[in-house]
Amino acid sequence: YSLKTVLTTAPVQTTSPETSPNAPKSSQ
Repeated sequence: YSLKTVLTTAPVQTTSPETSPNAPKSSQ
């Protein structure tokens, strides 16, 4: 479960916060 949790948490958290702030900031 370690690999699954790390792989799922890494891409999800990295893509979510990075894309979230970049999208609204760029738009505004």
